[in-house]
Amino acid sequence: MSSQHLALVIGPDKSSQSISSIDIPSYKADEILVRIHAAALNPTDWKSLEYGLVNEGQVLGCDYAGVVEAIGSAVTKVQVGDRTPEAILIWGGSRHMAIQLAKLSGLTVITTASPANYAYLRSLGADHVLPYADPATPAAIRALTSNQLRIAFDGVSEKESATAILNSLSDDPALHKDIVILLPLQDSLGELADSMSASLRLIIVLSLLGKEDRMVWDYPISARPENYAFSVRSYELLERLLSEGKITCQKIKLMCGLERVQEGMRDMREGRVRAEKVVFQPLRTVV
Repeated sequence: MSSQHLALVIGPDKSSQSISSIDIPSYKADEILVRIHAAALNPTDWKSLEYGLVNEGQVLGCDYAGVVEAIGSAVTKVQVGDRTPEAILIWGGSRHMAIQLAKLSGLTVITTASPANYAYLRSLGADHVLPYADPATPAAIRALTSNQLRIAFDGVSEKESATAILNSLSDDPALHKDIVILLPLQDSLGELADSMSASLRLIIVLSLLGKEDRMVWDYPISARPENYAFSVRSYELLERLLSEGKITCQKIKLMCGLERVQEGMRDMREGRVRAEKVVFQPLRTVV
């Protein structure tokens, strides 16, 4: 690790600043050293300069985020490598399992839903829930994440959802972005993603079965042993997390009898199924 770093340092006149190399500060037994990845301005910064409340050689700044570089001998609550959780956008709050797994992975979870489901999704671990139907939501997400959002999961995977996600991600061309989608999307969306330094990563769920020659809209599904192995590990993990009470199953809407399957599909198609899973008991009929 280098012994110096760049900083904006107060000059001799106590009113100017210049970029200089200074020694990395030492830390006490109960302190930590953080490598700063982002720093925010605070009103105290400009006021300290304006009112002469600074000294030559001083470095302003008190709001920051980064990675723990070193810890003092008495520090117990953090470890080297700890960092501010990165944010993920999960578009479509019905992907309740994705929300829980993202939260367990230490991510800050942003999702979209109808207002009636806000409380439920927060109970699953969502940090921020915004209205999916509001055209202002992408701009609100970009502001919420300080234009730094770079990963998203499109649980809907339609033109409208993918476009909204692209407009929510950082527009910084130097920051590469990744969006996981579940269905093939139009080429025009791929071109838009490319222009924003974003990658659309298609995951065909049927590929997790390890079978060949499955077709979705004439899209060939070849056998992928690595996908099947991943699915086995994932199901084993989900079983353990369920037994430990760390995740919960989705709310269900029970419909009895095969004769109601078409009704259930119609409800889904017309948008009447939200934050729940339609489940059938084919051998049970309504009395």
